[in-house]
Amino acid sequence: MSKVIVSNQYFEAEHVRENPGLYAAKLQRAKVQDKHALCGCSFPRLRLQIRELSGFFYLAVWPKEGPKHQADCHFYRDEVQQEAEEAAKRNSIVELEDGTVTIQPDFAMGVATPDSKTSTLSPGEPDHRTSRRRASLLAILVHLWSASSNNQWFGVPRTYNKVVWHLWLQMRRTQLGSKPMTQACMLPGIREQRADEFMQRLTPSAQNAKVQTAMLIGRVLSMNKAEFGHRIVLQSTNMNVYISNAIHQNLTQRFGFAMRAVKNQSGYCVVLAAHFQAKVGKSGGTPYIEVIDASLWVTTAHFIPVDSSYERRLSDALVGDGRRFTKPLAVEEGLMPDFILVDTPKPVYLEVWGMDSPEYLARKQEKRQIYRSRNMPIWEWNAQQEADPPALPLRSGHSGNQATQAH
Repeated sequence: MSKVIVSNQYFEAEHVRENPGLYAAKLQRAKVQDKHALCGCSFPRLRLQIRELSGFFYLAVWPKEGPKHQADCHFYRDEVQQEAEEAAKRNSIVELEDGTVTIQPDFAMGVATPDSKTSTLSPGEPDHRTSRRRASLLAILVHLWSASSNNQWFGVPRTYNKVVWHLWLQMRRTQLGSKPMTQACMLPGIREQRADEFMQRLTPSAQNAKVQTAMLIGRVLSMNKAEFGHRIVLQSTNMNVYISNAIHQNLTQRFGFAMRAVKNQSGYCVVLAAHFQAKVGKSGGTPYIEVIDASLWVTTAHFIPVDSSYERRLSDALVGDGRRFTKPLAVEEGLMPDFILVDTPKPVYLEVWGMDSPEYLARKQEKRQIYRSRNMPIWEWNAQQEADPPALPLRSGHSGNQATQAH
């Protein structure tokens, strides 16, 4: 477990991350007196930034020093993760020197217009292709999940409430368009954000007849046919969320894996990222959410993102075996392994090959050549040919099976 040193005191890095309130005074004092904290993963000690935002203090990797940390350190960043961060910048997701993040979305926030109801994507266009200058719903969700380290597994059990709390901490330091993200995005499950007050600000009234739009992130519990489309039930809220039949069809085409996971109730966690407007019935009553556009995101029961049932099997096996690993996340094409094992002498890149189309096989060979040219150890599972994954590389300090070089 990674340790950090704050004013000559050692603490578990994960505990500091999980409980920012408990360490606020210590981090505030160290920020004034020492200007930084230290990471205990290696010698000489590497500095860590102490950042403050909205009364919260947190630790961050020192600029350009991520690769210097030990692979199983909370603050380690390898070249694959750095490439993902560069991809985020190309999607108008930019972290400033003070730790705040600005995001320019590719959908209109604020007053609803006729264009607000038109998705920026055609029905068959995958949402992860983002050569656009502005960030899509999925790109924003990917950024939040990664920035809050919900894509890492270091052996500490987590609940969905804990995942939501980490997302909220990231939202507190993020500007979405012209507004603080905590005011522009509804996140059910956060006590600091009351859904009724949030909706009241958006709902047309006698004083303000303009319809306002916002963003929503929530865990999907069910999606069922309704009178004029489909009703989505989200965890931690009784707010009614509706999508049209056209949006339902669009989601089925773009996110088939996620839609099947919702329908089959098969143990996955499916997260909705939506652009919505608040509506009220013709006779008034309780406001409801009308979705304008949406994306879906699939994770395991441990909230590690996955793209297939094969990836879920491997992720669950890694968790069950007590391994430490990362799920790299990106919103555009690049060298993205399925997982990175970090409790080995050198990080091992895990690839699950699950398809056999000509395009997929060509990309497989391309990736393997990149691994070989960069001298990156790779572990492979040809899931269509092998019923069970091969033996995993052993942890540091053990001898036996090791990863191979791509050939």
